[in-house]
Amino acid sequence: GVTFSPFTIPGEPTTTVAVGDVTLTESPGSLNGSNSFGTASTPFSGLSTDYKTILGSGAYADNPVSITVSLNGLTNGQEYEVQWWTNNSANITPQFGGGFTDTTATAINSVTLDANTTNAVGGLGQYAIGTFTASGTTQEFLLSETSGGFNPLINAMQVRAVPEPTLSLLGIAAAVGGSLVWRRRSRSVAGR
Repeated sequence: GVTFSPFTIPGEPTTTVAVGDVTLTESPGSLNGSNSFGTASTPFSGLSTDYKTILGSGAYADNPVSITVSLNGLTNGQEYEVQWWTNNSANITPQFGGGFTDTTATAINSVTLDANTTNAVGGLGQYAIGTFTASGTTQEFLLSETSGGFNPLINAMQVRAVPEPTLSLLGIAAAVGGSLVWRRRSRSVAGR
């Protein structure tokens, strides 16, 4: 029941992209986007059409190894929930080398997700859910590649107030990602 909006990387490569209240920044390297993370192979092909669309595209950094995600337009003192996905079902290699393996999100606590849990075409990535209480109108967290490559990957992100004031969502972005407390989902993205 959640509607996602596309988060494109225009004129790539670039260092900063903002869509709505979400900004991705990479410096001194660059942000790149791709819609090649999906595949016709199982188990990815068994997902719903909408879910495959979300997970089949993403944003990644080339070098150095991090993307800063800024969540803007927050209400000081409000609790928020953040959910983000990393998925490379096509098992592709970025155009400038390296690989999409483990991406770690770090604020106070951290969580590491695998972009393809089987390391085979059709394999699924993972997602995590974290919560934080805004200590201002902007909160940031860092996405880093931690398994020896240099390409952190984010396919989708959702941010919402907890409890949602009027069931409206804040800062929904797809093909993207203060103090965050993460709960790692041990099951693959298909489990949602």
